[in-house]
Amino acid sequence: MSPAEVQHLLQALSRAQGQAVLATLVRVRGSAYRREGAKMLVLPDATTVCSLSGGCLEPDVAQRALEVLRTGRPLRVAYDLEEDAVWGLGLGCGGSVEVYLEPLSDPLLKAFLEGLRGEAPSLLASVLSGGEGRLLYREGHW
Repeated sequence: MSPAEVQHLLQALSRAQGQAVLATLVRVRGSAYRREGAKMLVLPDATTVCSLSGGCLEPDVAQRALEVLRTGRPLRVAYDLEEDAVWGLGLGCGGSVEVYLEPLSDPLLKAFLEGLRGEAPSLLASVLSGGEGRLLYREGHW
């Protein structure tokens, strides 16, 4: 993430009221605006911060993120944009991508914020298959 994206995320997270969903591109095939690892934050009012595509995915990802907030369960979604007139729209979204949406509740959100602010070096790792799980380690807890 660029420093500007980190600052934008920090400002949005401070408004998140203890809840948000982190959407991460976990697989990209073919043409896409962003690569694996790109992140977008979705706030409880469906506001998005940063982006995953040129605008073709964000509205649907935001709606699915609201479901993740409601259930508290992560979700992995595949989008095939290669020949889809509805998604592709000729906007450069011509590949296929997978997005992992995970809820960030108070304890994890606080640790994530501290890491982004540089208050404590940290690592966020998400288990994408084989069961639920997240790891967030801060300095001294490796």
